Amino acid sequence: MAQNALNTDEQTLHSDIALAFASAYDIIYLVDSESGQFTQFSTSERFEKLGLTEMKNGDFFDVVNQVAQRAIHNEDRQKLLRVTNKQTLMQELEKNGSVTLTYRQVINGREEYINLLALVPGNDLQHFVVAIRNVDAQVRREQEKEQKSAIYNRLALSLAGRYEIIYDIDIHTGEYIQYDSGSGYGELDINVRGEDFFTNAREDIKSLIHPDDLEKMLREIDRDSLLDSIDKNGSLSLTYRQLINGSYQYVTLLAVRSRSGDDHIIIGVINVDAQQRRVMSIQQKTMTLNRIIQALASHFEVIYCVNICTDEYEQYSASKGFSEFNIAQKGKDFFNESLNNIRIYIYEEDYPLLASAMQKENFLECLGSNGAFTLKYRLMLDGRPQFVTLFAVRAPEDPDHVIIAVVNVDTVTRKEIAIIEARDNAIDMMNHDPLTGLYSKHAYDDKAAELEKQIFNDAAEFSLIIIDVNDLKTVNDSQGHSEGDRQLRAVGMLLSEVFRNCPVYRLGGDEFAVILQGQDNEHGEELIAQLSEKNEHNKLKGKLTLAVGMASYDPLRDNDLGDVFERADRAMYKQKRRLKQQ
Repeated sequence: MAQNALNTDEQTLHSDIALAFASAYDIIYLVDSESGQFTQFSTSERFEKLGLTEMKNGDFFDVVNQVAQRAIHNEDRQKLLRVTNKQTLMQELEKNGSVTLTYRQVINGREEYINLLALVPGNDLQHFVVAIRNVDAQVRREQEKEQKSAIYNRLALSLAGRYEIIYDIDIHTGEYIQYDSGSGYGELDINVRGEDFFTNAREDIKSLIHPDDLEKMLREIDRDSLLDSIDKNGSLSLTYRQLINGSYQYVTLLAVRSRSGDDHIIIGVINVDAQQRRVMSIQQKTMTLNRIIQALASHFEVIYCVNICTDEYEQYSASKGFSEFNIAQKGKDFFNESLNNIRIYIYEEDYPLLASAMQKENFLECLGSNGAFTLKYRLMLDGRPQFVTLFAVRAPEDPDHVIIAVVNVDTVTRKEIAIIEARDNAIDMMNHDPLTGLYSKHAYDDKAAELEKQIFNDAAEFSLIIIDVNDLKTVNDSQGHSEGDRQLRAVGMLLSEVFRNCPVYRLGGDEFAVILQGQDNEHGEELIAQLSEKNEHNKLKGKLTLAVGMASYDPLRDNDLGDVFERADRAMYKQKRRLKQQ
């Protein structure tokens, strides 16, 4: 052993010292300050893996350097080497008598906090003791506690900044501390410290709280009532009106138990006047809107308010028929639910129309830039199809919502249909000759106007046939008008048979006209030939015969339809004279 090695008595003394430390530390080194030789005392198996026991007769400072290189956390290595440098360590021990350091050591791949304590036993600097213990659990608990405390402090400071005034109250004595952060409350003349919060609070309530809120506040801020509410619900929140700067303003009080224990409660008061009045304004507008909706709902079968971003909707219905549909008053998927409903309730012929319109993409496209559209269809109500009209419009100043209203227009629509049918029947009567069933002179005039436009636009291509019944007057005079009418109906049937694809007009009395267009115009001569053949057949049977004249429109000769009519009429009279001569 070196010159400064321990003798037997010293070793025994120092061993007793080491054993005394061993109860609190995992490993202890007794180091000769001159030679660096050391003796190790260990009670922790985990430290055996550092290999110190095998090197206990070596130089302590070399061992520490080796351990630091392989087992100490990178961020703490230089700090440990700096503290355990022989010269630095001895200077600190001579000056202060002890040195302590907490660092991280990597054990079995895991970082653990280690505390090192170096001290001189007695006043002899010939030897010093280094004690090491694992303080990982303790350090981590403290770190967690500090972290939680820091978070709590940040939250507390953040929340405190929102409150005008905060009270910390001892629930047993009533003593309290008041913290102000709002200038408005500084004029309430409430002491910064007080002896009886609840008594003072009652006096303040009587003088500062709005009369309509007075009874509620006296009841809720009673000590027993307040604690009962907090214990049942975890907190108490009250909104009321308080006199501030000469006017009543809305404030909210929040009371909770102190985090530090059950003997204190914390009460915070925040000014919410602007917020509360905005809410009241919105509520008032909502009430007004609801009254409007209810008024409108009495005239509509159903009204929907649809959020086109989320598809959530609300339904208002004043229709007994719609109440039978069992559609929810509120829903989450308007378009899909609507598509499911229309399969059941929409009249079958109108289903494709509505199914397409209620696809969300199509619906939004129909709204378009105008933000509105209407759609009429039939809905099965009371067991029969009834006409309804759907109105869809974007909510004013709220592009995310659409109002959809469905009104029953069955009675009105059916009256409109009846009027249209009556009009069509009247027009049909005007356009058809009641005796022959052919087109009338009125219908011919409409067609003539159409042809005049085609002539004006250089787009006309047609032929006109004029037909006159021979000897009709003789039949009427000799056999009566009934026989004459019968013969005219026969003529109408004949002309309809020959000119089956062309409009045939009775211009009046015994005069008829046929207009040929398209392929019929191309085969006009063939049609005239067919008519002539039937005319000869009627002549042989003693029936009335027809005089026929045809003229095709010629843009080089004809200025208007009248010119064509005149040429066809002349041709007809020419044939009429020939037939009479025969």
